[in-house]
Amino acid sequence: MRGNILNVIEYFEYNSFVPSCLVWKKVKRYSKSKVGEMAGSLDTSRGYWVLNLSEGKFSCHRIVWALHFGEIKDGHVIDHIDRDSTNNKIENLRSIPAEMNARNTVKNRTHFSTDKCGVSYSERNIDGVIYAKYTATACFNGKKKQNSFSVNKYGNELAKTLAFCARDAMIAELNKMGYGYTEHHGSIRSTENVGD
Repeated sequence: MRGNILNVIEYFEYNSFVPSCLVWKKVKRYSKSKVGEMAGSLDTSRGYWVLNLSEGKFSCHRIVWALHFGEIKDGHVIDHIDRDSTNNKIENLRSIPAEMNARNTVKNRTHFSTDKCGVSYSERNIDGVIYAKYTATACFNGKKKQNSFSVNKYGNELAKTLAFCARDAMIAELNKMGYGYTEHHGSIRSTENVGD
């Protein structure tokens, strides 16, 4: 979803009183849109306000940013500070490196085997005996570090708790090294307000 934003920002004005935070400043000939109307529609599958233009598909929050600050720096993304991807108010947007945004990302519950990012649950059946474990994982300077906790040894709840604590300790260690993980990293995405 990356057209050249600088080629289209002339068509928009920022307006924090409309849901997308964009209104049409001028329209192309034969356009169904009208000057002063809200621009954009909510893509409920992604939770972002978007614009489909002849120049390409654009995220409204990126246009809002470009209207205020110009071109988006290479390797940067526009992040919603409050984690609400429908809130395009300029005070809720910031430009951050894509790498840092990945550390600040929420997750969809269906893609993980536990409620904590970086902690997985696995089982093996060896000669009819089930061996289960929780594993905490993080990457340090490109190298994967893992700590596993046996359900057979600790019981399910304690093994899970130990893995969660190990993951928290890994993130704290990474942050001491300047990695910039936030409290939002791996939290469960809320879809309650999308489209309201």
